[in-house]
Amino acid sequence: MRILVSGNGANVLGNYLQNEVVEPLRFLGHEVLVTELTETKLRKTLHKFSPDILVVIPSNKGITGARIRALTVESETVAICLHTGCRYSGTSTSLNDLEEDLREYDLVFVPEEHVYEEYKNIGGYRLSLLKPSVHPPSLVSAVVSERRGIVCVGDADPINVEMMLALQGVEEVTVLGEGWEDLPLDINYEVSLPIAERGTLFAGAKIVVELAPSLTQQSVTRRSHSEMGISSFVLEAAAVCTASVVFERPGIAEHFDIENDVFVYRGNDDLGQLLPMLLASSNDVEMVAHNAWHRVHSDHTWSQRWQSILEPWLPRYESDPEEDVLKLKARQSVAVN
Repeated sequence: MRILVSGNGANVLGNYLQNEVVEPLRFLGHEVLVTELTETKLRKTLHKFSPDILVVIPSNKGITGARIRALTVESETVAICLHTGCRYSGTSTSLNDLEEDLREYDLVFVPEEHVYEEYKNIGGYRLSLLKPSVHPPSLVSAVVSERRGIVCVGDADPINVEMMLALQGVEEVTVLGEGWEDLPLDINYEVSLPIAERGTLFAGAKIVVELAPSLTQQSVTRRSHSEMGISSFVLEAAAVCTASVVFERPGIAEHFDIENDVFVYRGNDDLGQLLPMLLASSNDVEMVAHNAWHRVHSDHTWSQRWQSILEPWLPRYESDPEEDVLKLKARQSVAVN
């Protein structure tokens, strides 16, 4: 299939849109085009290539859903709106206009179960749940000779700085986040890394620790830490067989068995006591890491998610004869512009 993907930073190599949408679709064998989310570029690309499907990540206000609908009517393209929701880091999409999206797009996907439950009666067949996932092929180049130290992910907000002060001297610490470079702390730090280099960083750690999201990020998403979904970093760590320690919240249990796949903490005091115990229990940490690896590879890959989304449009010869009638019904239930 020919699929056009559009969103903020669409052409930036290593951008979340590339890792979560473009590369997994190409991995499945589809022809994927990418363009920035502006009316001029979108109109030109739709007119020139007439894609079967348009996937929009509505991360800016450059174009309204009504204009996207008008443009896709002209090109006879199915329009899909993909919400990333409240992200722990990186670009977030606002769910404030979800009702409008359900009017203007053929299909709308949301990443959080409680959002889906809230809007499913309004959205009907147009609305679906699309849980956050990981694309393991993006991490295959991760190289490590040995595991050493802790990798903590989070910005230098006061609560996280306090945690780093407590960890000094316990183990070698590397922090992935912003604002750490000017602080008098005995830690290593990285501001940002491409996904392959993040994979190497996570694969070389004994444990990956998810710190609290910054106050700025919580303000942008209008969600507290306990209300946010799972961090993409936790999924990436699991994909390279590294155990994670995460703040306990409902979004974790939607992806992992919290008894076997991940370690959880309830606050800084809890985390400060938990980490030394885990560092002294390498067998337990290794077992959880292997459980998490198996979980993401079997249940939470972007190629699996996209295969499920596109199944109604797959050619008949790609399916079993017994499934053709079901897929025909699925096609008929999708309202094309």
